[in-house]
Amino acid sequence: MSLYLIRVIFQKKRAAAGRRYHGSTSNESPLNEFFTKYYPNFQYDPTESASHEFYRLCDEFGWDRDDVDRADAHEEFKDALVKQFNEVYGTDEDDLGDWQNLCLILQIDPAPDDLDGCREVVSKMHVNLVDLVDADVTGEVRVLTLSLN
Repeated sequence: MSLYLIRVIFQKKRAAAGRRYHGSTSNESPLNEFFTKYYPNFQYDPTESASHEFYRLCDEFGWDRDDVDRADAHEEFKDALVKQFNEVYGTDEDDLGDWQNLCLILQIDPAPDDLDGCREVVSKMHVNLVDLVDADVTGEVRVLTLSLN
């Protein structure tokens, strides 16, 4: 799926919500709010992967893996990732449109016409949820293939 098509899906989802990010108090994404609220001097780049930006933040502040400040920031970052995921993919597990959008992002095209069909095909996929959050930026979602040999 092209980056253009992925962005169109994301834009339609946001437009349907009446503003860019419907769960937010502003037009900023939850990730942007995380970086600007807690680290206003950090130059967050929303065109990069969220994880990449978090690790760049850690480097800029000189945080090691066992640093308490890093652990606190990581907890807040994980919360922002969940909020971002919910904004993009929805929170209503019975919303056929949300499931069909997810199918399209996962390159299941055409998406099934019913909820059970969507759930079945998506349940067979192994995907990093951060990749789903980053899909709007990266234009791709890696689907993992597991071998049970």
